[in-house]
Amino acid sequence: MAEAFKGTREKLGKDLHGLIRDTKELLKSTAENVTDDTADLRKRLEERLDGIVKNMRMKAKAAEDVLKGSLDATDEVIRGHPYPAIGISLGIGVLLGMLFHRRR
Repeated sequence: MAEAFKGTREKLGKDLHGLIRDTKELLKSTAENVTDDTADLRKRLEERLDGIVKNMRMKAKAAEDVLKGSLDATDEVIRGHPYPAIGISLGIGVLLGMLFHRRR
């Protein structure tokens, strides 16, 4: 599960970086036709983009920390009580199998 989360996080990061790169290129390409208002707008947009990147990194790190903590706690419980964990998993599997079998 952690690997799937890591892949999703990396794809989101790449998409966000691509968006920011494209936006900065657009800002640079319009730099020749700059008025005072446009220059101010460009500066604010660049600051907001940098803020968004910083915020997204902090949130991604926080989410990763929470997920890692949850996975570690789950691992401890399962390793501490392997047979009940197997029994519960088996019971949930049987219940889900019965539910899906009835729907057909």
